[in-house]
Order: sequence, then structure tokens, then C-alpha cells
Amino acid sequence: MKKRYIQRQYNCDENDIKIVAEKFGIDDNALFLLKKYNVTSQNAEKFFSDGEDGLLDPKLMSGMSAAAEKIKAAVESGKKILIFGDYDADGISASAILKLYFDSVGADSFVYLPKRSEGYGLKIETMMKLKNNPGFDLVVTVDCGITAVDEVEFVRKILKTDIIVTDHHEPGDKLPACVCVNPKLGYPFRDLSGSGVALKVVQALSDEETAKYFCDLASIGTIADIMPLESENRAIVKLGCAHVRNNGLASLLRANKIAAESVDCSSMAMKICPKINAAGRVDAPTAALDLLLADNAADAEMKVAALMDANARRQTLTEKCFAEALDYIDKNNLSLRPAIFVYGEKWQHGILGLVANRLVEKFKVPVGAFMPDGDNIVGSLRTPEGIDLYAVVSELKGRLLRFGGHKMSVGVTLFKDCFEAFYSDFCEKISEHIRDSAEYFYDAVYDEAYLGDRFTAQLKAFEPVQSNNKVIFYGEFGVKAVNVFGKNKNYIKVLTQNGLQLKTFGDYTEFLPALRQNCNIECLFGLEYDDFEKKYVGMIIDMNIIDSISFDDIYLRNYISRISFDGNNDEREIIDIDHVGYYAQEGGCCCVFGSMLEFEKMSRLVDFSDFYLNFFFPRQFSNTVLIAPSKNVDLSKYMSVIIFCHYNFDVEDYSFCENPLFCGDKAEVPAYLYGQKIDRNCCVRIFKAIVGNRAGCIDMNELYLRCGVFEYSIGTFEFVVKIFEELGIFKVYEEPFSVVYNKDVRTELAKSKLFNMIASD
Repeated sequence: MKKRYIQRQYNCDENDIKIVAEKFGIDDNALFLLKKYNVTSQNAEKFFSDGEDGLLDPKLMSGMSAAAEKIKAAVESGKKILIFGDYDADGISASAILKLYFDSVGADSFVYLPKRSEGYGLKIETMMKLKNNPGFDLVVTVDCGITAVDEVEFVRKILKTDIIVTDHHEPGDKLPACVCVNPKLGYPFRDLSGSGVALKVVQALSDEETAKYFCDLASIGTIADIMPLESENRAIVKLGCAHVRNNGLASLLRANKIAAESVDCSSMAMKICPKINAAGRVDAPTAALDLLLADNAADAEMKVAALMDANARRQTLTEKCFAEALDYIDKNNLSLRPAIFVYGEKWQHGILGLVANRLVEKFKVPVGAFMPDGDNIVGSLRTPEGIDLYAVVSELKGRLLRFGGHKMSVGVTLFKDCFEAFYSDFCEKISEHIRDSAEYFYDAVYDEAYLGDRFTAQLKAFEPVQSNNKVIFYGEFGVKAVNVFGKNKNYIKVLTQNGLQLKTFGDYTEFLPALRQNCNIECLFGLEYDDFEKKYVGMIIDMNIIDSISFDDIYLRNYISRISFDGNNDEREIIDIDHVGYYAQEGGCCCVFGSMLEFEKMSRLVDFSDFYLNFFFPRQFSNTVLIAPSKNVDLSKYMSVIIFCHYNFDVEDYSFCENPLFCGDKAEVPAYLYGQKIDRNCCVRIFKAIVGNRAGCIDMNELYLRCGVFEYSIGTFEFVVKIFEELGIFKVYEEPFSVVYNKDVRTELAKSKLFNMIASD
């Protein structure tokens, strides 16, 4: 059987690892941390250092010496310097670094940050306006410009102004005809952020101690741009988190209830960087810049309110667009497709990625959020783990004007009339790539020792760690209790039988019916210190329901919910059990089962050794799936579905797929109904309890609790309700919930097909 969750394997020198572990006090159960972060005897000293000696010589970067000379000359001669930045957190923090330094040496400078609606990077029309008013004698770009060949040419030859490009993005085939400072053009460490490059400019203009003063700001850009926390980046973030000197950043930390001694990569990534980014997303990047340029603490306290207001507007706008996106999906029946593209005429560019992320959380499929941009359409694409989104889009670049991004996030621009064709081709390509999504990797199997003070102290020693490189644990747990939280009650908190608390921040509400039955789960998760809980909790990355004694009762309830007495759906395509393997292999599928009984029965008849198996809920899609039916599973992604053991097919139509196939005799009783202790006494006992307690209940669960017939499972209880509903004695309404008792009906249990199927008397 292929495994869904796979432990990472590291190629390393085991003897060297033991030497490092002994020297730095790393326990045997934490050796995998050394392997994960590639800590060897050659780099261990620097890795575990405080970062004080971690800054490299800035003159090692190509173009830095020439840039420093030009800037020094401009400052000494009183020339006016334009700092041209970007609207994201990296560009804003980089701009603040240079502006604060220039102010400290008395330079005449100002910052221009384009709004997101203006587009990224240098624009000829913008440079013309700025040249006229307020004017400038030297341009220094930060976090942009390395591909702006034509724009730089315009500034130099038409505006007759010198320009220096400082950037960290990949250069194009041709460089701008000016001094270019970029670690990717020549430097011992090529993965600096834009703010990291700005820090190195300050170091080249002054000294190392002066540069260290700005590490807190450089940390913002480094973390926000998810740069690898290795080498110089590691030193910058260590120093930046340990010594917050910027008035605006300190104020923002206080506003987010982060103590100075608690600042780390996680708090910056989760609470600070999104706030800085929020300003640019609502076309107000100067709100963040003004805060970071605050002269003193009092000034910062006044300006932090403007940034928090920008973030509140971002949140409101995101919620509005998300609601519109859900409506768009519903109206266009997009949940039936392997990927979801949504479109909003009045959406803002800065919100697209956030909306796409929310939709990925909810639907667990790749998502694109699009809006008009003049004669074109722009979009942000996001994906769940396991799919290389950049690779998929690269195969479709002929449909696009331009695109860029990485494995999990891609931005695209295309002509409006190409939208539908691009969507269709994208869905087709996603189906080809989808098998990759069946595999999730983890670093270690969870042990209770990992919650101990000894391990958590060792884990902290490996900080700073980017959010995309946290330690991932695998664990199997029994569920003790479950609760929902969040504004929309779509996040889940799980207390395991061994006392570990797990949280989800994706939409896992489809799991609630199982989780509330105290089932067993397997999941991948990271350990994070929760300031509210005052302890380490598990942040779930992926989750799956595994075998549990409660499964069959859950599936009895799901089965019951699909029973209908109004229609006759006998015209079904039936396949023989011997052909199941053929259909499954043809689909190249993952196999999803709900009931363990169902799986055990089928595993004796079908060889599943070459399949990805998943119990209860699918987390990836393919062409064919084998499943015991469940109303709580979205099967819209599947081209064809093989359904086993369905009661006379007197059920609702399976609208979730194009081609439902049925296996087995029409009269076959579902496996999860066997063994139910349903006889006349059971029915009478439950009937009397319902008649006396049916008023005022909000749902079937509450009715069951009120009736107090706990000698029977809730599945049995619901089945008996269904028997009396079939006989016309009860009528059950879902919204609002009510059970109407028809006293005038006179009949016998023997007239119920349901009762006769499984009655034990």
C-alpha cells in the first residue's frame, strides 16, 4: 500500500552529526534537527551563534563599491536623492532603511512607493512626474529595477539623471546600463532580500555597527519575502529580533501584544509582516513607511493607528471579496471542476492572493482569483501542498502575456478573451499533475517527549526558522474532545487522548461529524507556542481520519441521510466486483473509503497495494474513487465514482460526479448496517422517547440527547426515526429542525422495507 505521509530522508554524515550533537548538547531524539537544517561541524559555530559576526564584507557584492562612491559624492555635494521602492513589506522596509540612514548623515532624500494599482517597478510616466516635481539628481532603487532596462535608459538619457539599481530579483538576459547592486550578480550569498541589500548599502557607506542598527527593519523584508534563513540572512534576523531599535516597529509590536523579549521569526511572520503588507494591498503603502520613519515613540504611537486601520480595511475587503467569490463559485457550479477560477469586476489587485488562499483552504484545490486590468486580466493563483503550480503554469505560458512566482503562488496576466481557454487548459494540466498531491512529507514521528522543556529548548536553538521550513511531525491520535473557533466557526480545536492540543487554521469543518464521534486521526503538524494557551500546541498541516469503532455509526448516519421514499432510481449502471480493479486502475486513482467494514470486505476482493488509500475524506483528486457513501464528502472532483452497497438505490441522485457506477446486488444491505440491534422493542422504546421529547430541539443530536436512549447509538436512533418516517408516522424537517408526529396513521412495522432489511426479530 502506498503511503500518503512519507518521512523525509537526509543524506548526511552520521558520525559528523554525532560530533555536532555532543558539542552542542543535542539529544538523540533531536538529531533529525541537525539533518533537517544541514548543520555540520563546518558551519555549526556560525549556525548557533548570536549573529554578531555574521555580516559579510559588502564590497564582495558586485557593483557595491561603485554605488557607494556615487552615493557618497551625491550626499557631499547636496544632491537630491530619490529612493524608489516597492509597495510590499520588503520594498517598504528597504526604503525605510536607506531613508533613515540618509537622514542621519544629512542627505537630501525622499521616498517614492508606487501604489499596487500603478504596478510594480519603475514606470517612465512616473519618473517624468517625479522629475518635474519634486525633482531629483540621483535615483537609487530598492527591491526593484534589475529588469527595467528601458526605464533606466530613459532616466539616464532623456531625464539626464544618474541611477543606481539595488535589487535581489533574478536578472534578465540584459542588465540595465547603470551601476547594479544585486547579490545574484556576484556575492558569496545570493539569497538576500531587497531590504538585506539596502542594509549592505548602508554597511558599505558607513560600517558594520551602523548597519546592525537596521537589522530589525531588514528582518521584516527577509521574513516577509520568505528568504532562506541561512548564512547572512540568519545573522540579520537573529540580530533584528534580538534588538528592535526602530520606533515604528516597536510600536507595532506593542499594538500586537508582542513583548520585546518574545520577538521571533514566527511572531514577525504571523503578526508584523502581514500588517506592513496590508498597507500596500489597499493602495496605502506610505502608511507603513511613515510608521517605520517615525522620529520617536510618541510619533510612532500616533502613526501605528493608520497602519492598523489599513489592515482593518484589508480584512474587511478580503471578507467581502471572499463572500463574492463563494457566490461566483455557486452560480457557475465551479466546485465540480478540478481547479477553481473566480473573477471580480471591482476587486483590488492586492486582495486577489488572499482570496485565493482562503478558497484553497476551503476547497482543497488549486484556485485562481482574477480581476480586470485595462484590456487584460490579472490573477493570483494558489495551490494546496504537493502541486508545483509554477510548473503547471509554465506549460501554459503560450496563453499568457506574462507570469511569475514559485511552486505554491503564481501571478499571471492575460488577454480577456483568453480567460476561458486558459481555465480549461489549466484544469486539464492540473489533472495530469495531481498525483503529486497524494504525498506529504514529515520530519519525525511525534513523541510526547517533544512537548518537554528539554526538547522545546533545543528546538528554539535552531531559530530563526521560516514558516515554510518548520519541523513537521507525524502522529496518530485518539480524539478526546473537539471544538470550533474563529469568526466564522470554521477552525477546529482538537484535544487528543494523550493531552496534545491540535488546531487547524484551514477549513476542516467537513471533518466535524467524525471528530465529534471520538474517532482516531492521523495528521501532520508543527509545534508552535500559543500565547493564549500559554503552551505548545500542534498546528495541523494535513489531517486524515483513520479506523475507529465509531466509523460504522457515522456511516450509518450518512447512509440514512440519503434514503429517499419519493423516487425510484432503479436505472443504474451496475458493474461486477471482478471489474472494480480494472476501473480503478484505468482511473489511476486514489481509493477513498468511509467504513472500515467496507474496506475490509473489499480488500479481500480487490488488490489495493498499488493505490493511494485514504480513509473517510479525500484530500486529493483523480479519475476514479472507491467509496462507501458519505454526505459530508465533496466528490465533485471525480470523473467517475464506484459506489458499493446502496440500499435498493432509493437514494438521492449522485450529482457530485459525471459517471456514478454501482457495484453489487441491488438488494444488498450496506456492510455498516450489519449487527445493528434493531428489533420491535428498540423501535417502540425510541418512538415513545421521541414523542415525549421532540419539541424545541435544534437538531437530531439534541433530540437524541434529550431522549436519553443511550443504550442505542445515535446511528441506530436515526435509523429508527427513518423507519417511522417511511411509515408516515413522523415527518422530519431540517430547517428549522422539527419532528411532526402524525397521530392519524395506523400501520405496522412489518410494512417498512427498512425495518425488514435489518430487523433482528
